[in-house]
Parts: sequence; C-alpha cells; structure tokens
Amino acid sequence: MKNMSYGLGSASVLGRSRQSSSLPAVTDPPKGSLPNFVFLISDDQSYPDAGCYGNKSLHTPNIDRLAREGMRFDRVFAPAPSCSPSRSAILTGESPHETGTSRFHSPMPADQKTILEYLKSRGYYTGAFKKVHQGLEFWNRWDFQGHRQPIHTFFDARPKNRPFYLHIGYHDPHRPYLPGERFPIHNTRSEVAVPGFLPDTPGVRKDLAHYCDAIERLDMRIGICLELLDRHGLAENTLLIFTSDQGMSFPGAKGTLYDPGLHVPFVARWPGKIKPGRISSELISLVDLAPTWLEAAGIRPPKAMDGSSFLGLLTGGKYHPREEIFAERNYHTHLDLIRCVRTARYKLIHNFLPQEPYRPLSDIARSPSWRSIEHLHNEGKLSPALTRKFFAKPRAVVEFYDLEKDPWEMENHAPDPTYGDTVRKLQAELSQWMIRTHDFLPPPIEPVSLDLLTE
Repeated sequence: MKNMSYGLGSASVLGRSRQSSSLPAVTDPPKGSLPNFVFLISDDQSYPDAGCYGNKSLHTPNIDRLAREGMRFDRVFAPAPSCSPSRSAILTGESPHETGTSRFHSPMPADQKTILEYLKSRGYYTGAFKKVHQGLEFWNRWDFQGHRQPIHTFFDARPKNRPFYLHIGYHDPHRPYLPGERFPIHNTRSEVAVPGFLPDTPGVRKDLAHYCDAIERLDMRIGICLELLDRHGLAENTLLIFTSDQGMSFPGAKGTLYDPGLHVPFVARWPGKIKPGRISSELISLVDLAPTWLEAAGIRPPKAMDGSSFLGLLTGGKYHPREEIFAERNYHTHLDLIRCVRTARYKLIHNFLPQEPYRPLSDIARSPSWRSIEHLHNEGKLSPALTRKFFAKPRAVVEFYDLEKDPWEMENHAPDPTYGDTVRKLQAELSQWMIRTHDFLPPPIEPVSLDLLTE
C-alpha cells in the first residue's frame, strides 16, 4: 500500500481535476507509420455475452473473428454502470467524478481535455458515429461528425495521408426490446442461458432472448466495419478494440456495481502487434483505454490520467498489471451513491445511501424481467438470496463478496470475521482512490486513519 498525502482540501462536488494547460510530451514514435485506431462500443452488453466467450445462446461471427485474429480479455470492467460517465472516462482516462461527468447525461466540460486533443496534436483525423453521449457541444471536437450517416462516408472523407481515430457507438443491445424491431429473431426461450443473478421464469427468458437478438444484430453491423477496413486496405495498420460501456440492462446489472453491471466483453486486434488467439485474465478498467491509445500513438500519457496504459500487454512488451479496479454509481434516473473496489478474487461495495432500497433504472423497471421478480416476491416465491439483493431495506452499508466462491455476489461476507483483514484492506484501498481522485463523497476510512495504516 502506497504512503500518500491525503489532504481533502482540493475535493469538490464537481470533482474537477487539475490539468496542465499544455499537451503531453511526444515520445519516440512507434516503428513504422502511426497506427489507426477504431473503437467499437456497444450499449449495455455484459461479459460473457458473445460467442467467443463460450455463450451458446449467441451467434456472433464477427466479434468471434476479432477474438480469433487478436486478443480476448476476460476481466475488463467499466468505471461506472451508466452510459455518460463510463464513456467520459474512456475519452479522458479519468474517473467520472474527477471530471464532473458522474451524472447520467453529464456533458463533457468545455475545458476538459480528452484523447481527441492529444491525438490531433499528433496529426490524427478524428471521426464519430452514432452514440457518443457527451452533449451536443462535444460533437464540435470531432473532425468528422457521422451522426446517422453510413459508416463508409468516413472512409471516403478521411485524409489519406493522416492516421485516424474512428469511434462508433452502436445502440444495440440497449432497450427497449420492441416486438418485431430486432433481427434475426430466432433465439427461443429455451435456448437462452439464465444467469444466476436472475430467476428462471418465462418472462426472464423472453427478455434474454430479445437481448440476444440485439447482440446478433450488433455483430452484423460490426461486420460492415470490418469489411470496410479490409476493402480500404486499412486492417493491417489499425488497432481495433471492441467493448461495451457497461453491463446488460437487467435487474442487478446496469445501474449497479455488481459484476453484471460492470464486467464487459473486450477484444483487441492489431495485426503484426497482437499475437492472434491470445487470452488475458489481467484486470483492466476502461479508464485505461485513453493512456493506451496515447502511448500507441507515441504520446506520453499525462499525469492527470488515472488510467494506466496496457499497451505492453497487447504487444508482449513491458506491462505493470493492476491489482484492483474501481467503479462508481451516482445519478441515473435516480440518486444512488455507491463506490466499489474489485480485485481478481474479492469485491467490496460501499453504499452511501443504504436507507434507500434497490431501485431498477427506469427502462429496467418496465421490463418483463423486473415484473417477474416483483411477482415472485409478492407471491413469497423469490429465493432468499434474490430477496436480499433486490428488496432489503435498509441495504448493508458495506458489501463484501468472495467471487471465487460466489461469482453471482449473493452472500455478503462483510460481517464475517474470517474476512476482516481483507475487508479493512479493501476499505483502505477504496478510500485512497477516492481521495486521490478528488471524490466528493467521504471515504470509508478517514485520512488520519489511512496514514496510520501505511506507516
């Protein structure tokens, strides 16, 4: 544990970080020409919901192709279970509360630097399509504003003598799942696998089948992008990354800090740099994407970034693995202030509003899955574990899970003295992170106590 200064004077409700007015130094350029970057991000898709992860409910040949030709990651986590905050962290390399973007629909502050400014200083041409979710003004920062245009228009318009960063924010598999809207429609209720944090009911199965249909439509659209890269001869010099902004829009997932809300699929392909077929179980946060892109472009990531580059992990070079990831929940259709720290084995969640019961986000509250849960609860037929998870009032202030024994986070071991030392250690780690990143919430352990722990 690092010995740090824990003064709280710089913290604020906005949590804005202090950034240098100048751009970071350019390092020695990578061998050969600067790489292109293509970033494909789905909306509300949990790990392991793609065929390459062994999910037999799904046919995703294009995502599977990327995993086969590149690298599949098994432990990648969103910094927030909410669209805008998670996407802001991806673009800034900083925690949402530190940049004042912790609320759903928070616009990117005008003075907040993102990877766009850094990459442009290196000559990159930037373009975005579909969902970026950082406010209307943020669209002005992109060289090419795709909005609802076909994807091929970017490849036609881009300057052929410049590297590029292309950002495509797909809508699938976001709700609503409307009758006849999704295609192909062939996932029957009997085909889908019901994860352990949901009850196995016809309503849940129907909901999951529609979710799977949406992922398969997403995969078809990813195939269009891959075809364009091949057609234009760009695949060989392009680092392509596919992931999701947060987990699936189901009870106990999106809007929560449980793994189904944070754990996302992630594959990366970079011919000649990433060895095909590799699989990584290292802990990665999506906040690590920004410094990774910058380092790959020959730019030294600024100290203001909380994320750490994992370029060495991709290319087989020097890499310092993470010991934990952090995440936060603030406002998304309702206020619920939560922070968590997760290691490879353990998860600690701190609820700052325990007096408020679990409330699903508005789109989840209208879903067949939530109606099934409410019906079972009203009939007294919901399992004790799910009853505690969804209807406990008050909730526990501290939740602690041994993910090796309890991957669905059903049994809270925070009161168990067997885990006492680990709980205190993770509380200290979470507190250090909150103070270091200027969180507006009080840390679970006060700074004076933390100093004593690190002496």
